[in-house]
Amino acid sequence: MCLSHSAFAKLLFALIVGAAATPTSVLSHDLAGIHSERRLSQQATQSDKPVPPTTSVDLAKQVMRAREQEQAFKVLFQANAATPSYMAHLLKGGVAPFSIIDKFRKWEPGTTLKVCFHSAGANDVKARIAQIASQWSKYGAIYFDFGKTPSFRICQAKDGAFVRVSFREKGYFSRIGTRALLSDVNNEVTMGLQDLDEPRYPIDGDKFKSIVMHEFGHALGLAHEHQHPVADCFPQFNLNAIKQAYEWSDKDVEENLKTLQLSSVAAEDKFYKAGLGPDGDVYVFSNMPDRLSVMRYDLRSEDFKQPPGSCFDPTVNSEPSSGDQAAIARAYPKSNSTKGILANNTLIENVLKKHPNITSVERAALRAFKL
Repeated sequence: MCLSHSAFAKLLFALIVGAAATPTSVLSHDLAGIHSERRLSQQATQSDKPVPPTTSVDLAKQVMRAREQEQAFKVLFQANAATPSYMAHLLKGGVAPFSIIDKFRKWEPGTTLKVCFHSAGANDVKARIAQIASQWSKYGAIYFDFGKTPSFRICQAKDGAFVRVSFREKGYFSRIGTRALLSDVNNEVTMGLQDLDEPRYPIDGDKFKSIVMHEFGHALGLAHEHQHPVADCFPQFNLNAIKQAYEWSDKDVEENLKTLQLSSVAAEDKFYKAGLGPDGDVYVFSNMPDRLSVMRYDLRSEDFKQPPGSCFDPTVNSEPSSGDQAAIARAYPKSNSTKGILANNTLIENVLKKHPNITSVERAALRAFKL
């Protein structure tokens, strides 16, 4: 039997409401950004709020689709305690990036994200930020619109910009992907680049570029590479030194440094896996961590137990690695979109045909992934 769209939503809600996960942290940030993290993490997750009528139809559809797919993913993980693994069949032909990505917080391929700044001036710095951030568009169909040069876009309420940059917030941080949706309603900050307008670092230097690439990577849905399940860096950190130096609490340390612990895992193929994180979000990741990724922290030696272990690497990664590039290319495919959609939908129908005895809820959940 086939379920209607509304019936599917009701079934999914009934299944997962009793096992709702704890709220996901709104931001991903570098160590110095903890004060901003505390403030902004108290806000409701913007993409989980009702979509107001003023939001464009396309963005409203993105929010709804992400919700439905995430719910469907959870249903299928619950249903796949035994073989056959329907989720594994589905993932095998789907989009899975190399780096760790929050699977349902990425934007629709082809999206152009408007960017605004919360202060005027420093146009040379803004131009450099725009140049660096736009490098991500070389690898996938995701684009940034900084407004007209040389002044660039200044943030105003309801301006449609979902990457909202402040130079005055403490630290470096960014909301993850579509968690920035609706941030323009109240003219909120979604990305902090503290003092880069002064400039804090030479605008042509590796450190400046590393910070900008890292934070805009978060804006596209990428997560921290040092939290990779295989890397297991957490036991190597000198937690007392980190908490003292950056004024972190035990909760801050656990949320932002702890190895990603997955409650369920489905293998996509020999390279990729996907699983439910402790925050209830769905993560996709490669079998091996990427030490060259711009999404890895370049921490001080004193932030590690002595002598530093395998996770210590003070190298500043300012260029997206081949893994970073592959992540964006797979998450935001540029070509053969029609062919990819047909292949994706055919895969789902084939899984349904091969397993005629799956429940109506599982069948509806699989069909939620049709494009």
